[in-house]
Amino acid sequence: MFRDRIIASAEDFGDIKLVRLQGDHNPEMIRGVMPLLRGKFTDVKFAVIAATQWEGKPTIAVFLSQPLVDEGKNAGAMIKSAAKHIQGGGGGQPWMATAGGRDVNGLAAAMEELLAALQ
Repeated sequence: MFRDRIIASAEDFGDIKLVRLQGDHNPEMIRGVMPLLRGKFTDVKFAVIAATQWEGKPTIAVFLSQPLVDEGKNAGAMIKSAAKHIQGGGGGQPWMATAGGRDVNGLAAAMEELLAALQ
């Protein structure tokens, strides 16, 4: 059900279908749904960018469909760079990555950096 809500909330971001997640979201739910998206978007440029908090702790996450990875985007590199805004660290694979941190005040800046990396 969460996966379907995410897909339905996609907006056009240039030639990419983009889902922005902000606010209070359990990071386990976000991490759990990303692998379920992988096989669904094999021929569509689709991305999920999350800059959320849960129980006072910030989390950022990125999912990229295979066409975005094929054109050189890398979720792991995007997360490593944006994690500095939340005083955290993380990593992952080219198609999915997450990071946790200590500063919820940096979530907006992390989101902006992740969006800029998609362009």
